[in-house]
Amino acid sequence: MVRFQSLVRLTAACLAAIAGVEAQQRDPAADFLRARELLDSGQPQAAIPIYEALRRGSPEDPRFLLALTVATFKAGRYRDAIPLCRELLSLSPRSLPARLFLGASYFQLGEPDSAIGPLSEVVRLSPNERNARLMLAEAWLLTARHDEALPHFRVASDLLPNDPRPWYGLNRVYAQLRRAAEDRLTSEFPDSGYSHAALGERHERAGNYGIAARQLLKAVADQSVDAWTRQEAASLLGKIYVRSGHSDWAALIQSTDARAPPNHCAGDSSRHACRFRAGQFQEILEAGPAEPGPEFPFWRARAYSQLAKEALERLGSLGESPQLHEIAARDLDERGKHRLAAARWQQAVALDRANRVLKLGLAVALYESHAYDEALPVVDDLVATTEGTADLLYLRGTCLLGAHRAVEAARDLAQAVALDPLHESARAELSRAHLLNGEPALAIRHLLKIVGSDEDGSYHYRLARAYEQTGQRELAKQALGAFRGLMLAHRDRQQALMREYSEIPPPPHSER
Repeated sequence: MVRFQSLVRLTAACLAAIAGVEAQQRDPAADFLRARELLDSGQPQAAIPIYEALRRGSPEDPRFLLALTVATFKAGRYRDAIPLCRELLSLSPRSLPARLFLGASYFQLGEPDSAIGPLSEVVRLSPNERNARLMLAEAWLLTARHDEALPHFRVASDLLPNDPRPWYGLNRVYAQLRRAAEDRLTSEFPDSGYSHAALGERHERAGNYGIAARQLLKAVADQSVDAWTRQEAASLLGKIYVRSGHSDWAALIQSTDARAPPNHCAGDSSRHACRFRAGQFQEILEAGPAEPGPEFPFWRARAYSQLAKEALERLGSLGESPQLHEIAARDLDERGKHRLAAARWQQAVALDRANRVLKLGLAVALYESHAYDEALPVVDDLVATTEGTADLLYLRGTCLLGAHRAVEAARDLAQAVALDPLHESARAELSRAHLLNGEPALAIRHLLKIVGSDEDGSYHYRLARAYEQTGQRELAKQALGAFRGLMLAHRDRQQALMREYSEIPPPPHSER
């Protein structure tokens, strides 16, 4: 999260002016100096009543209101700081500090949508205000508006070149934009060799070597794909073959690989592949496609990927940081290595104990690792310091269920469902809690609302148990029959998926 030492420096001139109170106002001046000493010594809460008294004595003087706003913000009372900022704006409509603290308060409360407006105005009026620029970039990132976040992270990286936060943000934004470009490619041009190449690389990174090999074979066979892309697809396919013990297949695919000629880019430097090989990643992003087709989104995704890598390298060069651990933790989570991810989340939290995003990442990784007792204190802290949300209450409820505390779990899960009646996962876990608590009638009420979306039979099995416990044997029999059909169909789908993901196909014209 953004640190705000420089926020106070921004308003220092306004606050210092109060120290020049005339001789006949000695008591207010002495009070102000005492409050300022408390604020500077890290005791903002003790300074607040003094500033409140000063403000009562001069209610129309915006300087005392500004001092109170600073103290309230530094005390972590962000919700209380918001009306003070708005009152300050009513007294001084051009107050830059009021807008800055207003946006920062919303940001610290985890309400980035509300923070964007005031922070945008600060950046417009003061383009080099570093904290506002970085907070605005992070607010856009938190709202998943990556195109809006990107230019602000770029400026922030220039203003704060040795701060890990802009480079972390650039890595995250570039990675998300790469995924968006790949998604556009695969949805608009699903049969293109470029689409197959991108999907092959994605599945190879995830360790799904069977489906990766199938996609890469299609990319190599597509003669409309440029030679460099087919060459790289063949090279990656060869690595998969070697890993799976098929060195002969690797040799065969490499022998059929069409090599790009050395002068492939001569006289045609506008080609996206040539720009990429020349390291002109930004030029690729700024150029529009010469003609509609799959080539441009493919190379656009590649450019984003390379820029994300460069941002990560810059972040790593700055030494240990919570941001560096977070990126590693997210990567481990994506690959299903949740226990290892939890260790990296813990390292990140140790370096930034006030960061709720890091704590949430840690809680989820511990939950996915079935370390429910370890996850619960982290979730409890989040619930205590954040206005209750359905997702947080659902997370705590499922952790409580995992820790065999079904009565407490039912309380949280019922609150989650009340906040979001369409939260299917919360309703499903609530039905499980009711069954464990000996309340089958309540379980039935919730299961009937979600049973239509049952994919693996688990809802119907739970419903059959609840009907049996309430003496409704015919309904229990029907639910159990539906469970068996859904379970078998789900098992067949999973087995087919496992074959698709794990069985390595041979190259053309090979003997198994």
